[in-house]
Amino acid sequence: MDSEPSSEALSVAVGRMFELRAEDVKEPLQTVRQLLGPWLEPASKSSESAAWSMLNNANILVIAIMKDWDDVLQMLLSLGLEIYHYDVAVAIRNANQRKSFEALRMLFAAGWDINRPLNEYCPPAISLLLVHREFVEICLSMGASLHINSWSGHTIMQRAVAYAPLSNIKLLVEHGAIISETNLLPHAAWGYHERSEKPEIENRMEIIRYLIDQGASIDAFYCDTLNEEIRSGEYVFFGKMNALHLAIAGGKQDLVELLLENGANAKLDTWSAWKTEGKTISTVELARLCGFEEITLMIRNHIGEEDTD
Repeated sequence: MDSEPSSEALSVAVGRMFELRAEDVKEPLQTVRQLLGPWLEPASKSSESAAWSMLNNANILVIAIMKDWDDVLQMLLSLGLEIYHYDVAVAIRNANQRKSFEALRMLFAAGWDINRPLNEYCPPAISLLLVHREFVEICLSMGASLHINSWSGHTIMQRAVAYAPLSNIKLLVEHGAIISETNLLPHAAWGYHERSEKPEIENRMEIIRYLIDQGASIDAFYCDTLNEEIRSGEYVFFGKMNALHLAIAGGKQDLVELLLENGANAKLDTWSAWKTEGKTISTVELARLCGFEEITLMIRNHIGEEDTD
């Protein structure tokens, strides 16, 4: 074979690597070395070689991660191949599904900054690893900061209060996470709404009580931290909704009652693409629009509004 094997031949080899099934491969490292041999030797000698460049652009790290081939991943990383955000995203998904942190550990050790946001909408890796306490502890031990947001303005703690267990939220607070005067309540309220479709999410009511006790802003809006320049889908979807508005829209009467008891302002208007098609309406109108008669009556009684219907 030529000293500079072709990119077309590499595409074929990578395709075969992708198609390999676990039951077909007893020794993945040996098999991959055989498939990629013509490129591995020159690539190991120089990152300026054509072979290294071809391997670097072949998306092979993600294949090793998907297949849980830790030895193969370590071998490829030893070549100095670039790590891309999708490599980390797949490693996070696998970690959560398989309860193994090894691939992520290798990616961090090989140069992916643990405090680098995954993309413009997603905070650093720890924001997607908050269900498993062991993973949170590992990230913290590796220097994960709790104060780095995505460019869009999403925060790690917003993710935490939406889906993480209370014990892990308290662990983050012990390591410097801030709750007082933040807009975490609407994110927890959205997590409560989501729980009806995702039963694996721990009940948010206990977490919401904890946030209130810790001084989270009762009337803060979901989008308060979001970057207006980006105008993300969330920015339009949620518009001007706070925890009370989200509780009303989700039909969560227990949460509506809790928020009102703790000083939520029932006279703050709201708008969203989700529920009002961009029209600004009152909390009473929102409850009526959503068809929740008991919540409508509760809010009317709270603000002293008479039923004029």
